[in-house]
Amino acid sequence: MTPFFRLLWREVRQGLPTTAASVVAILAWYTFLASRVGRWNEGLVLAMTQMPLWWLPLGALWRTYQSFKNDLDTARAYLLLSLPVYGWQLAGAKLLAVWLEAVLYVGATFGGIAAMVQGVGVPGLPPDMSAAVAAQFARTLVDAVGILLAILVAFAMPAWLVLVQAAWGAGRTVRRGRHVLMGLAFLAGGWLLVRAAVAGAAVLDFLPPVPTFPYPDVYRAPGGVWTVETRWLAMHPGPWLAAVLATAVGFFGTARAVERALDAEGARWPAVAGVVIVTAAAAVDLYLNGVELFDALLQALAGGGT
Repeated sequence: MTPFFRLLWREVRQGLPTTAASVVAILAWYTFLASRVGRWNEGLVLAMTQMPLWWLPLGALWRTYQSFKNDLDTARAYLLLSLPVYGWQLAGAKLLAVWLEAVLYVGATFGGIAAMVQGVGVPGLPPDMSAAVAAQFARTLVDAVGILLAILVAFAMPAWLVLVQAAWGAGRTVRRGRHVLMGLAFLAGGWLLVRAAVAGAAVLDFLPPVPTFPYPDVYRAPGGVWTVETRWLAMHPGPWLAAVLATAVGFFGTARAVERALDAEGARWPAVAGVVIVTAAAAVDLYLNGVELFDALLQALAGGGT
């Protein structure tokens, strides 16, 4: 077993109790919701199936921060640095372990959502729609939710974890005002990621939109019978590819910074100045161009239906 996989297994083993508790809590939540079917409004029950996803970003942030803090803010950091591993291996094992936990968490949540939608159905459909057509409508919605969660795990979650890593590395360079600098680094990194996505969309504008999300198109066929046809919402791949590249560059860059921060004594003022400068640039940019920036991002993502 290579040093990296030893580190990864160590991180996975340490996170198993938290992961198991999360999955059990999710299963208990959907069991409770299933007991409310027929007692509560169907729309309310379906809306509450999404609640476990609300905790995912904060949970992943907390797990990543604690993973760095518990090892690299203690005397164990010097033991880890003495091993024949690189900084990217130290950081990569931690981020990959949290990502695997998120995959299990999202998988359990998707299973609960799919079961509830299939069991409860979709409220608001025409009353004269056949059960088979209503079931097809529900299956299409479940497929869309699954694809959305897969994109969340594949693209958004790695970027989120790298932002946490960058924030921790920035905070490690100072003794006072650490959490302030961490917050600034996190926000500055998020701005850089959005800017990279917009730039990637412009550079890769020649790429065609890719059908991504299925959605059910309901209409009356000749004879007055309700019919559901699955259509696809297309999205441009440019912003996603740019986000992948920016995440990879950010990971290796901040992993090296983490390694150097552990070796450093006291503040590393060039890193602090860099965070402050980027944060100031982000604040000015968002103040002057915030609406246009996010409008450009949405336009870059948007595609046509097929």
